[in-house]
Order: sequence, then structure tokens, then C-alpha cells
Amino acid sequence: MAVSITPPVVPEPPEMVLIFRNERPIPIVDLGELFTSLAKDYGRLNKGRILVVSRLETGSVIAHLQEFYNAAVPYVQDSLEYLKAANNLRKFVKTLRGFIGRAKEHPQKSDLFQKKRKPGVISAEKILRIAIDAGGEVEVHQKLPDGEEIEIKVTSLEAVQIREQAKATQYKLPLTPDQKSITSARAIVQSEQISTLQRADYLAKSLVSAARSDSAAIRALVEIIASTLRSSGMVYILEEVASKLDAGGHHELAAEVRASGYKTQRSSEPPLLT
Repeated sequence: MAVSITPPVVPEPPEMVLIFRNERPIPIVDLGELFTSLAKDYGRLNKGRILVVSRLETGSVIAHLQEFYNAAVPYVQDSLEYLKAANNLRKFVKTLRGFIGRAKEHPQKSDLFQKKRKPGVISAEKILRIAIDAGGEVEVHQKLPDGEEIEIKVTSLEAVQIREQAKATQYKLPLTPDQKSITSARAIVQSEQISTLQRADYLAKSLVSAARSDSAAIRALVEIIASTLRSSGMVYILEEVASKLDAGGHHELAAEVRASGYKTQRSSEPPLLT
């Protein structure tokens, strides 16, 4: 009588999953720099261990990363090396979560975009830069064999706020404006119910209002508006905003708008006619 042998169930090796829910294409060079930073930081944290991309998916850009040993020998589940690799990956993802989470919750205490470069900082910054430049949001997920799940999520707006707060801290600039001003400006940029000229007019008025109530935060709000416009492909509106500010006698504010990155990236959009 034949004996049926049921093969053992082999769990999936632990992996880190990066999901880019981008609104615009991500340049290959930016992804390359991120993967390079992840590999270097992983090696620094884990005594030279190697991180590899085991799978890429399209749609949204989804990258699956594992330690080299896990990807090369996925079925040796009881190996000491396998367990070591799983713990290394857990430590790395928690390190990234710590840097990004702390920057979101306590931006004044953030390690990101500062002079000190702890292992994991550069990778976290690259994730934020992609969120800013490509729009949308970036997620990092990890599900471990013991059932533990680690998740990091950062939106384009959150990434902009973290970067601007870091500049304010490093160069002793004014702190970022309140959330109400940021939310209002972003809603104006993203609204599909208003014309280009109306959008510029509303943004100019929101800047004037913010300057009256909290002049110390105006530079940061200008940078956030500029970054949000750039992320939405409407950077050309900045000049119209500046013109409206000039017309209202707010010349210093207009100069801030013109200096906020408009000169570094001019859109190919047609002249304002609507």
C-alpha cells in the first residue's frame, strides 16, 4: 500500500515591499539612487549583508526586496542564516519607520535632511524625495513569519512639510505654517472647479492672509505652495500669483514667490488665457 507523504508547507521568505502610488512617472535614475541607498544603508546596519530586489511589479511601481540569502536559498527555513536574515530585515524596516515616523510626528526632532547621516537616513530621504517629485504617496510594508506587520506611509504633502521643517531647523528659518493654511492652499491647487486665473487669485489671497496672521511662517508656506504646484504640473501659475501680489502692493511676498523654485523649472504650458 502506497504511503502518501504531504510535503511541508514552506512559508514565504520575509521581504520588504516598496509601493509607489505615483501621480507622475518616476525617473529611472531616482529609483536607482533609492535602491543604491537602501543597499548601502542595509549593509551599514547589518555588517555588510546584501539586500537585493527579488521582484518588480508594474501598475503602481512595486518593488519586493529581500536579503540575498533569503532570495538565493528560499527553502532553508530552519537555517541560522535564514533567521539572521529575517531579523536583519526587520531591524532595517523598523529603522526606516523610525526616521520617517518621527519626522511626521515631531518634525523639529527629525534626523532627516540634517548634517548627521545615521544609517538609514539617506534611504528615508530618497523615499521622501520620490514622494515629492512624483506626487501621490510611497508605502513600505513588511510581513514577518511570526505574523508581525510593519508599515510606513508618507504622502507628497507630508514629505514637503518634513523637508521644509528640516530647512527651518537647520538654518533657523521660520517654522512651517499651521495645517489649516497648508490644507487650504493644497485644496486650491487640486480643485478642478476653478480656472487658472481664479486659482492664482485664491493662492495670492491665501498668502496675504497667512502673512498678516503669522509673518514668521510665510516663507515656508510659499515653498509648500510651490512644491504642490510643481507636483501637480502647474508650476507656471507661480508667475501669475507673483503678478497679483505685485498688483496688490505685496512686493516682498511676490519676490518670495518668484524665488521659490520657479526659476529652476519653467513649465511648457501655454500662456494664461482662461
